[in-house]
Amino acid sequence: MRISFIAVLVGSSLFSMQGRANPPAPVVEQPKRVLKTPTAHPLTSSLRKANSVIAYRVDMKRTGNQIEFVARPEGKKLGPMEQARLARALDKVDFHLEAVKACMFAPGIEYRFMAGKDEIALQVCFQCNDLKYYGGGGSDTVDFGPVKAELLDLAKSAFPDLGLQSNAESAALFMQARDLDSRGQTANSIRIYRRAARAGSGKAAARLGEIYDQGINGVPSDKAEAAAWFKTARELGEQVPLPR
Repeated sequence: MRISFIAVLVGSSLFSMQGRANPPAPVVEQPKRVLKTPTAHPLTSSLRKANSVIAYRVDMKRTGNQIEFVARPEGKKLGPMEQARLARALDKVDFHLEAVKACMFAPGIEYRFMAGKDEIALQVCFQCNDLKYYGGGGSDTVDFGPVKAELLDLAKSAFPDLGLQSNAESAALFMQARDLDSRGQTANSIRIYRRAARAGSGKAAARLGEIYDQGINGVPSDKAEAAAWFKTARELGEQVPLPR
């Protein structure tokens, strides 16, 4: 005799016609995925709340061995769209990535805005790709490399004549090179003198002319190279001897 069974599915339990219930399959709960919204840095939060943001050009001032970077008195107020663009760019900056570089921090532009009763200053150096901020209960120096193009575009929208490196930055490069040069490391200083000259430093171009003209501290003399750098120095406003 053949006995057949008919199975009926009720809910999640399987019953046989004999009335015995099979044990229910264990229910495995899937872990819930929690999407975390990135927390904005206090700097960008304050920037978004600021009633106004003013951009300034920065000049280098040297007194003896002391160097400071001073914002020019005339600034330019950012419009709402520029202010929002600046905040969005800073949202992409990793404020936990500390900037540790060999170059000298020499800001070309500074933004100022109020956070409650505190004034915050944000300085941007396009030479090092670093920014510094002060005020609002904190200060730090961080790398902004990934958003350099955005910050440079914003800076140029405020100051169309702003180059990749400002006068302050080219002057800082010149001083950095001169320091190496004064310690007899002229060969090592040439690369930085070149950067300074290409950024607009006539003094750096003139010094390169001297180095190649005289063959200083082991650098081979090269009259053609010297003449080219003297010509650049004159074009940048330096008084250098004309070729004989």
